[in-house]
Amino acid sequence: MKKEQMDQLIVKAVKKFEPGVTEKLLKNVPKQSEFEELEIKDVSFLVIRDNLMTLGKILDENEKKKTFTVCVNAGVANSNPCILVVLVGKDIVSIGAFAREGLINQHTARKAVKKIKGKLRKI
Repeated sequence: MKKEQMDQLIVKAVKKFEPGVTEKLLKNVPKQSEFEELEIKDVSFLVIRDNLMTLGKILDENEKKKTFTVCVNAGVANSNPCILVVLVGKDIVSIGAFAREGLINQHTARKAVKKIKGKLRKI
């Protein structure tokens, strides 16, 4: 999957789950989002779901499309919520993240992706 495709999924998720989202904020998604892929072999959709549940709240799950939308707290002191889209492929898990940042960038999306990758690597 390409970052641009993941950004489109993130925009849909943010529109659905972020109250008061503005078009201006949505235009920042490509600049502020994080995207990484992780190679994981022979892991079921349900095992990944169980691991994601330990890190945050699953907002949406689509077993047919093999996607999750998750809210994970990250940033300084894990105090900033981050929306993540996790796409489960045959041997690759794609992770995209976006978080609102204040005046001081906490790199919340990057830290949330790092949390997810760290958990999934242990499977």
